[in-house]
Amino acid sequence: MKISQIMNIIDYKIISSTPYLWKCFGEDSRIFDFGHSEEEQRGSFIVNQYNEIMEIDYSVSENNSTKHFRWIHPDYLESFKKECEKYQVNFKNLYDDVDFFDIDLDIMCHQIKQEFDKKTEIIDMNISDHDFLLIAKAAHKENITIQDFIEQSLIEQINLQNKNKKRQMK
Repeated sequence: MKISQIMNIIDYKIISSTPYLWKCFGEDSRIFDFGHSEEEQRGSFIVNQYNEIMEIDYSVSENNSTKHFRWIHPDYLESFKKECEKYQVNFKNLYDDVDFFDIDLDIMCHQIKQEFDKKTEIIDMNISDHDFLLIAKAAHKENITIQDFIEQSLIEQINLQNKNKKRQMK
C-alpha cells in the first residue's frame, strides 16, 4: 500500500514527518504523524523510500481508556523483530506497561475511517464561482486550505450566533 492510498482511506492531516532511524524498513524511511490537529494526534505511519507503508500505529480512546493498534508490513515483520532484539525493545510494547494490539491492515483502515467519520460532518454547499474565488483568495492569504477556511468561518458564525442568543435571553 502506498502513502497516497492510506491518506485517501484515513482522511486525516499529516502533522509532522521525521526520519525513521531504524534500518529494518530500508534506508531513508520516514515517520508521519497524523490526526485532526497537532493537539489531537491519532497515530503514525512509517513509509520506506518507495512510499510504501511499512507500519501503521493508531490509538482509539473509549470509556476513559486508550487502545493502541499496530500493523506491520508482513514482508518486514521479521527484520523489525530482529531490530527490536538488537535495541532490547519489547516487540509488543509501546511504552512502559502499554502494549500494542497487532491487527490486519483492512481492519486497521476500517477502524481509522470509522473513528474519523464519528467526528466529521459532511455539509453540501452551493457556492457561486465568484464567492468561491473570494474564499480561495482569503484561504490563500491565511495559508490554509479552502476546507479549513470554510470550517473556521462556519465555527465563527455559529459562535457569534450563540453569543447573540445569550444576549437576547438576558
